Order: sequence, then C-alpha cells, then structure tokens
Amino acid sequence: MPGARFPRSARRWTVTDPVLPRRGEVWLVDFNPARGHEQAGIRPALVIQSDAVNRTGFGTVVVLAVSKATEVKRRGILNVEVRRGEGELRLDSVVKCHQIYTIDRSRLMRRFGYLSEVRMAEIDHATQLVLGFLAV
Repeated sequence: MPGARFPRSARRWTVTDPVLPRRGEVWLVDFNPARGHEQAGIRPALVIQSDAVNRTGFGTVVVLAVSKATEVKRRGILNVEVRRGEGELRLDSVVKCHQIYTIDRSRLMRRFGYLSEVRMAEIDHATQLVLGFLAV
C-alpha cells in the first residue's frame, strides 16, 4: 500500500537495503526442509508481502510457491498460470495461491524478475479466495 504508515516503534526498524525483496518479484527460494505436502526443494517463489512491510527490519517475507505447469495444475482455480519469460521464469509455470509461506529472508537465494500488475491482480484474486476474503 503506497504511503502505508506504521506506528512509531515499527518505523524505527525500517530498512533501506536495495536487495530487499519487493512485492511482485520472483525469487529462487530454498524450501528445504519440508514436511508432508509442503513445497520442497530449491524453486521459484513469488513475493506477495507489501513493500511497506518488506522495508521493516522483520526477518521474514510472505511468498507463494511457483511450480512447473502441467495440464492438471493449469486447471486449478487456485493456480495462476505464468508463461515462460514472465518474471524471467525459464518454464511455463503456475503460482500456487493455496501454498502461502512465511519464510526467513535467508531462504531467498536469487532474484529473477517481476510479474506484471495484471498478473499480480489475478494472483491477488486467487489468494483472496484461499484466505476467505472473497466468496467462492
């Protein structure tokens, strides 16, 4: 949210480091170790946390898992398809809006690129469905 204000105590921890993740960026993330049905391995993820929060001194970031697109995954209403090249992804992929993770920033390995505002709007819609902010 542009112009978002935090209480005085939170503003004290604001960071201006240029390598901080930004909302809409695709990063290579180390999801290991994982349990059960959690995403595992080193793979892309999409930062969905607001830039206002990203600039704080919190050591975590909220991301969505990104996976290689298959016909089954493309049909899921909670998966948003991202074409090869978008966000500098090497393969046709899906953003898994039902796999929301809060991860330590140390898991971020390398920045790929950005997704468009149009694509982020699709992802926001699907994520809001997952969180119950919109009726299905």
